[in-house]
Amino acid sequence: MIFKKFFAYITIISIIALNASVTILAETETTTESAVSESTSETTTALIDTHGVDTDLSINAEACILIDAETGVVIYEKNSHEVLYPASITKIMTVLLACEEGNMSDTVVHSENAVFGIGEGSSHIGMDVGEEVNFEDALYGILLESANEVCMAVAEHIDGTVEKFVDRMNEKAAELGCKDTHFANPHGYHDDNHYTTCYDMALITKAAVHNDEFLKIFSTVDHTIPPTNKNVERYLHNKDKMMRPTSPYYYENIIGGKTGFHDQALNTLVSYAGKDDVRLISVVMKDNGAALAYEDSANLLDYGFSLYENKSLVSSDAYSGEIPVIQNYKDKVYQLGNISLKLDGDFSAKVPSFVDASQVSVKPQLDENIQAPVEVGTTVGVLDVYYGDYLLGKANIVAATGIDAVPESDLEHQERMENLKAFAIKALKIVGIVIVVIFVLIIILKLYFKIRGGRRRRKKIYSYSGRYTMGNKKTHHRNNNRKRKVKYKFKIKR
Repeated sequence: MIFKKFFAYITIISIIALNASVTILAETETTTESAVSESTSETTTALIDTHGVDTDLSINAEACILIDAETGVVIYEKNSHEVLYPASITKIMTVLLACEEGNMSDTVVHSENAVFGIGEGSSHIGMDVGEEVNFEDALYGILLESANEVCMAVAEHIDGTVEKFVDRMNEKAAELGCKDTHFANPHGYHDDNHYTTCYDMALITKAAVHNDEFLKIFSTVDHTIPPTNKNVERYLHNKDKMMRPTSPYYYENIIGGKTGFHDQALNTLVSYAGKDDVRLISVVMKDNGAALAYEDSANLLDYGFSLYENKSLVSSDAYSGEIPVIQNYKDKVYQLGNISLKLDGDFSAKVPSFVDASQVSVKPQLDENIQAPVEVGTTVGVLDVYYGDYLLGKANIVAATGIDAVPESDLEHQERMENLKAFAIKALKIVGIVIVVIFVLIIILKLYFKIRGGRRRRKKIYSYSGRYTMGNKKTHHRNNNRKRKVKYKFKIKR
């Protein structure tokens, strides 16, 4: 029983000591909360199909699509997911991969397979077996003159074999989000197992025009390949008549384009155009004639540009928050409190007419370690405004309230007070520990003497009892008085 009490005392003391330590530590801890709210948008490789404008453009092609090249917004579409043959617009994927994987200063050598393995009637620029050409010049040959043998040579140069390069094309298509595309060769010569959709080609072209090397070649009208080891210089001319100022199909806002044709695919055309700050991509497939393909593309692009207008997408009162302000003094950081935040005016951007404020998301990017003093109107960050995964622009976040710097004399006084407080807390901790130790020692000593005193009393009582029962008559009379005292504590059997 005594030992149970002892352990109970120790448990109680331990709990008291633990609570005291936690309380002391809690007093020295400071937390700072941020009151800044934000909203983020998930990125996606899919196009944003939110168009809601009812119109009939009388597109002649079997299928088409028009998208914003930056945001990925689908502005217009017709049978955009129908599986069709792409023909030579396949080469957009080929050159995109070449720009990503190749080296522009390399030399491409044309093998026998590259020169003679392209199929009857293929477009070419007359490369010979063993002919060497600069890698970048080869890409000009592919996009401007649609040279099939150069596609084969570039594929072998990058991956060793055409088959491995085609596998890479299909992997890239899947990576970009294409779900209805399969390539069988790098040039687009007809194969029943070589197909895509307008939607997928828009995804591929959107990725391609954001590659600087690709865009430089894609937007070129004429190019000269210097003399090679087997031929004189070659003069290349872009086959897309929308890019030639002397053509009746010339389109003023065109940036780049790629044509395609074979008997099963009919005419295909990808166009990339820009006006002011707007960039659009159109894709038409299975058009019955090059003239109709140019007409459809121009109609799509004109329609798209006509929809764009400046819109206020985020109002100045749509964002608020707080941010802490600090001041450094003698290698220490002092928290001076929070300032309120607001937007420095409304945010506007040029978007299609069917886009509104409810379709955008925002994400604040605030400066770190804002130092006092801060005046009202000081820029302390930016608010990124997104449409889908595209950054429409940035709005400045400014201080709605200000805060002054604390005089150094006040900081000096505060530092002394903090040092005094730290010393007092440390002293209290030491005193607390000493008190706990003394208290424990007192309890232990008290229990010890209690246990020892109990043992002595029991020993004395047992000693009296033994003398009475084992003594003779003289002893009996001598201890008669002791017997009377003992009998009240023990019953003696005679």
